[in-house]
Amino acid sequence: MKTFAISLISSVCVIAALAWSPTSRAQTVPLVFQTTFNCPEWNETMGLLDAIVCSIGDGIAGYGAWTAPNHPAGDQITTAANNPSGGGGKGFRHWAGNGMNQAGGGLLVIFPPTTEMWFRYSIRFQPGFRWSASGPCYMKTIYVNSGIPGTFYFGVHDCQVGGHVEAMSTVNHYTSASWTAIGDGNWHSVELHTKMNLPGGSSNGVMEVWVDGTKVYTNTAMQFSTTTGATWAKVNISSNENSPDSGSASLDQYIDYDDIAISTTGYIGPVGVVAPRNLIVQ
Repeated sequence: MKTFAISLISSVCVIAALAWSPTSRAQTVPLVFQTTFNCPEWNETMGLLDAIVCSIGDGIAGYGAWTAPNHPAGDQITTAANNPSGGGGKGFRHWAGNGMNQAGGGLLVIFPPTTEMWFRYSIRFQPGFRWSASGPCYMKTIYVNSGIPGTFYFGVHDCQVGGHVEAMSTVNHYTSASWTAIGDGNWHSVELHTKMNLPGGSSNGVMEVWVDGTKVYTNTAMQFSTTTGATWAKVNISSNENSPDSGSASLDQYIDYDDIAISTTGYIGPVGVVAPRNLIVQ
């Protein structure tokens, strides 16, 4: 039954992608997952199950039950986090407290297992978002397959846009973009293309990164996993962070996410002026 559901949904994705207006670059390739958070308001106190977050069976769930110090209701799906240039609906707001890992629980996105994907998301840091002057300036905006083969995370590393692959434990992957390229209080588009290395631990995987449609990183010698048959099938939206500093113990800072899309066939691109309708696929 599950196989049939994935096959049917994939067909819907192809048909929908062909039908959407060509003014959005996101409409040029079939998508296996997409959401503009066109769903009811939600926060962590309401529960973390897929059936509670957005819509039943849409592949979106809460991840952790922890919260930022000054936001006991936790992370939320809310109109205030909507990207006005995106597909309408709402957006996901993650709250980050000062210091290390003093934040909300994030979201979990689940999609059909794949060895290659293009993962696009819109992100906005709170205007004036601050880091501690003595801190590492570090945040996992996405955490892919946490705890199982193929794990990598991406976001802000040492105040650069970049990521880290657990199978390459001594190497960070810094792009040419400073964190200010996405941290100026405006909406920005980030897209990652990752291709799993061949079985046996070969270093021939691929990682490419675009910020607002401009490529800022390419590496064709990646080793995402040493496990034969490793795939990607889930992503945490907002995870660990270290050294946000709002300047006051009574203030948390937010990071907004919207327009999440995943393709297994090609580059998606930033969301366009006329955005696709909400399509959420598991």
